[in-house]
Amino acid sequence: MKTGPLIRDLLYFALFAVFFGSVAFASVDAADLKVREQVSVKKPVYSAGPWRGRIVEAETGKPIEGALVAAVWYRSFDTGFTLIKDFHEAREVFTDNNGYFEIPAYTETGDNKDTWRRPQQPGPEGPIELAVRRLVITDPDFIIYKPTYNSYPRSAEIMIFASAASMIKYREFYMGTINNELVRLQRQKTKDFPEGLVYTGRKCFSVMAELLKKTNFRFDTLFIPMKNALEKLEELEIPLDCPESAEPVPTRMTGGKRSFESPLKKGGFIVIGLSRATRAREREAAIPMVPVEAGPDKLPRLHRLIDEEKENIKTQGKME
Repeated sequence: MKTGPLIRDLLYFALFAVFFGSVAFASVDAADLKVREQVSVKKPVYSAGPWRGRIVEAETGKPIEGALVAAVWYRSFDTGFTLIKDFHEAREVFTDNNGYFEIPAYTETGDNKDTWRRPQQPGPEGPIELAVRRLVITDPDFIIYKPTYNSYPRSAEIMIFASAASMIKYREFYMGTINNELVRLQRQKTKDFPEGLVYTGRKCFSVMAELLKKTNFRFDTLFIPMKNALEKLEELEIPLDCPESAEPVPTRMTGGKRSFESPLKKGGFIVIGLSRATRAREREAAIPMVPVEAGPDKLPRLHRLIDEEKENIKTQGKME
């Protein structure tokens, strides 16, 4: 029996299967690799923003042009024993002639986090690097300053931002009896809020003081309902004084966080009113505290403003 052609045909078939099979597997592997690459895309260490707003005179509502708005981010290291903060990033902008500012959205990928300075403690033979259980980038701390005005966060007269309809869980305090003794107790409650505006700041203190006499829960912001709140806020078509008709917003239960989160945290739009500081002593008290880690190389515009203002205060002080 002749076997030559059969063997030859089998060899051809085998080569055919190997060749086209490898191509098929290669295409599957390529597709699989693409899927794996998409799945393995790292979540950024931090991403938030943009932060927008208008800075106005608390007394008149007129825009403050040339106010410096600085945002400072920190790295927070959790060592298991304590949280250690270290400077991470800073941005500076000035308000325009409408008092408007905008700091673009910020994303930290963490691709170079191996080069970041790690927390240390003194050791017998030099600093010892501490083990880190968790690393986060905190939401920015803001500094808002223009000479001859009070600064934020040292002294903001009014802060206003819009809020969507929401429901808040909070703790209500009441008096009850336990073992025939009258004691202060608490219970969980919920409260619904429609769309509206949230107010806080020094201008609200008198309204808050009156409401405090009538409430049995903690609060640090006030609320008025308003449709199209954000659009009206951006155009300043709102009350710039704290409305006496405002109602208190209970502080949320979870983590003791504020009831409505300020746009200065994750981003959004806010109106901040700063009052005048005219006399030398007032101007000196208005100079903001600058973080030690944020030197002139990190916040050059802010440091330059402060240095110039200190010289101006010396001159004014001699004249008063």
